[in-house]
Amino acid sequence: PNRSRSHYSLLLVAGTATAAFALLAWSYVNGSPVSRIDLLAGELLQPLYAVGGTMIRRVLYWVSFFGGSGLLFIAGIVAGYLAGRRSWAELVLWMTTVVGVILLNRLLKDAFVLTRPVVGQLDLLEDSSGFPSGHAMIATATYG
Repeated sequence: PNRSRSHYSLLLVAGTATAAFALLAWSYVNGSPVSRIDLLAGELLQPLYAVGGTMIRRVLYWVSFFGGSGLLFIAGIVAGYLAGRRSWAELVLWMTTVVGVILLNRLLKDAFVLTRPVVGQLDLLEDSSGFPSGHAMIATATYG
């Protein structure tokens, strides 16, 4: 009975997260004010960036690193650990999750194609898509 409740709880969390993503995606596609949260964040960071630009850049670099390419490093460490323990099922699940979330993020970015502003230069836009956030999505799957 407890196992069944646990499964229902996981399904509830997954369903809620999926519904929240669908609502956010709908908001982005329909031009809702929420679609410009990145601009608001940029406006809020602008004064801090102007005062402590170098320090802010360093902090943002490391936050970005551990939400982006640094995750591949961490994924490799976890994969090595699981292989060392001969936990083959967990290793396959881990690698499927890491590769799957990277591919899913790429597909979603290509589907939405919403540009984001350059931090510190609100009048410029990045070449890459800002929704969904690859850093947030991949970090959630990896660290979660």
